[in-house]
Amino acid sequence: MNDILTSFIKKRKTTIIIIFMAFLGIILVFSGSKDSPQKENETSNSNNDSSYAYELENKLEELINNISGVSGVNVMITLESGNEYVYASDDTELAQKHVIVDDGLVCVTEKYPKIKGVAVVCKGGENSVIKTRITELVCSVLGIYSTSVYVTE
Repeated sequence: MNDILTSFIKKRKTTIIIIFMAFLGIILVFSGSKDSPQKENETSNSNNDSSYAYELENKLEELINNISGVSGVNVMITLESGNEYVYASDDTELAQKHVIVDDGLVCVTEKYPKIKGVAVVCKGGENSVIKTRITELVCSVLGIYSTSVYVTE
């Protein structure tokens, strides 16, 4: 029995090594760390985006509450994308290299996300004059088109 097993292993040595390496590779791929730094960055970016939207919503609610005939304002803002960061770089003819200091990359500018739409729910929102005032206020404050604003009671 040992002789049969030994001769089989000798004949199929390369095949067995390849199968073993493939199996080992699969195990390594699936056993990677689930708490990678990239996921932490994605979480912090989404938190930045949601806090940006939250701040805008609160400021708009305060402004709209000051319009006569309006009360109980709730605002929701949807963002088209996340924050965009522009980093300092050293451009050469062959490649672009990011400038790195002790703490990491140097962020030159941060571009806030583009606003996709705004929904306003408030008492008085069915009145066409008040609806127009709210729409014009939101459009002028956020720099968006009136087609991106919905007002209702």
